[in-house]
Amino acid sequence: MNSNGKLLLAGLCVACAPAFGALTFVNSPFASNDSVNWSQLGPDQTSIPGSFSATSVGLLSISGTLSGDGGTALVTPGSWAATAGEFNSGDTLIWTGDSGGNDNGPLSLSFPAVIEVGLWIQADAAGAFTAQITAFEGATFASTTFSSDTNGDPIFVGAFESTSAALITSVSYVLTSCTTAPNTSPCNLDDFAVDTLFLKTPASVGTPEPSSFLLLGSGLIGLGWRFRKQSLKIRRTL
Repeated sequence: MNSNGKLLLAGLCVACAPAFGALTFVNSPFASNDSVNWSQLGPDQTSIPGSFSATSVGLLSISGTLSGDGGTALVTPGSWAATAGEFNSGDTLIWTGDSGGNDNGPLSLSFPAVIEVGLWIQADAAGAFTAQITAFEGATFASTTFSSDTNGDPIFVGAFESTSAALITSVSYVLTSCTTAPNTSPCNLDDFAVDTLFLKTPASVGTPEPSSFLLLGSGLIGLGWRFRKQSLKIRRTL
């Protein structure tokens, strides 16, 4: 193969090379550059269907699924207890319980690929709990669990792509244990609420968009054809 062909092949390989990630998990808030406020789904006690959609501040399309209907819950003394810095007063939550008393976790959220994703989660019971997150990078996934304090305060649960590449495409949340407080109904692993979804998108680190790779590949292809035309012209002259 001549040098022009090698250059062309290299350009195609750069444009099409797959990316391999390294998922890690975080239990503290990060410096996000995008978010999804669930108030767009409706005011307090609005029913949410098992499949729903939302839009981030940065206009990313978010798709959500529950095993049945859920609802919104406004963080107020009469709706869902506030915990400053976690479930803040006035926040709108997604609650996995429906108006019929059914509990419909897990909650799954999918979106265009991001670098980092996370949210605050709390069991609908006044006691300690553990929450599991499963994060997907396409067909590849990993899971871990985080534990609350003995009071059952909200915990932050998220996933991070340690290569700083935008590869995380969805997350799923569910409780793996919960504690029933005295004189209350038994806790349910599918009964919980989540607050604002926080995202870190490629804009924060200048990661090239897929279109940039396509432009790079097409530019190298054009460069290859230019060299080929010049080579043919020299041959004809000779």
